[in-house]
Amino acid sequence: MTAVALVVAQFYEEIADRLARRDDVDAVAVLGAVVTGDTDHDQVVAHTAAQRLSDVGLGRDTPVTFGVIGPEMSAAEAHERIEYGAEAVPIAAELAETLPSA
Repeated sequence: MTAVALVVAQFYEEIADRLARRDDVDAVAVLGAVVTGDTDHDQVVAHTAAQRLSDVGLGRDTPVTFGVIGPEMSAAEAHERIEYGAEAVPIAAELAETLPSA
């Protein structure tokens, strides 16, 4: 079974962590886009997201993949690269099948 949870960006880590704790969840794939603005805040956001989701994945026996594209791209560029972020979904499924169960 596949389930999708649409989450506002500031809650991604908490929701990913909750999902990774559930017995009925084999893997978590986080998808999103970080687009550039007038400052380099997009770089901070992308780096922080990668670090926090890495921590969630390492702290659980459930694979967590990171399909967030950016930073340093416009909304149009992010839209053109959607397929790169979406690659996190089959990778999460493959990891769930490949990694030994705890």
